[in-house]
Amino acid sequence: MRKPVCMTIGCIGITPGAGVTTLSFHVADELKKKGKTALLEFGERKDLGRWKIWQQEHGKYIENMKYGFRCEEIDFYPMADAGIFLYVLNAGYDAIVVDFGVAENKDAITEFQKCNKKVILGNYCVWNYEQSLRRLETVSDEMNTEDWMYITFSNDKKVCHILENKL
Repeated sequence: MRKPVCMTIGCIGITPGAGVTTLSFHVADELKKKGKTALLEFGERKDLGRWKIWQQEHGKYIENMKYGFRCEEIDFYPMADAGIFLYVLNAGYDAIVVDFGVAENKDAITEFQKCNKKVILGNYCVWNYEQSLRRLETVSDEMNTEDWMYITFSNDKKVCHILENKL
């Protein structure tokens, strides 16, 4: 009997510092309670590699594996490309969380749109909310916006009201 297709959850930000990596870690940590879980870092960023080094320096057990490493019951795949993404899709996971970083790369946006669940994050601090709104409009034009969830935060009530009206 063939195993059903796993759930893929893509997380992407509209601006740097939106919290994509942090959200991806939390989602993967929750999903590992329900089954075999992987977290991919799509693209050339090195956040997972730095996190691995930090974990090792603090005594965490890291098990190396093809294309990645395992730590605390989650399989991590740093700097993954579409080929590694395909490999992981066929590796028998129950859930795969993909950290796509910032929505600047066409390949990342294309792969993001293939995920079962899609989360877009925005950071609307007072000093960048206008830029973030413009970027959201651009991203919305670049991808199918019917089936994703948008999460945002702001540090100012006035900006929150502006966002409510715009969104």
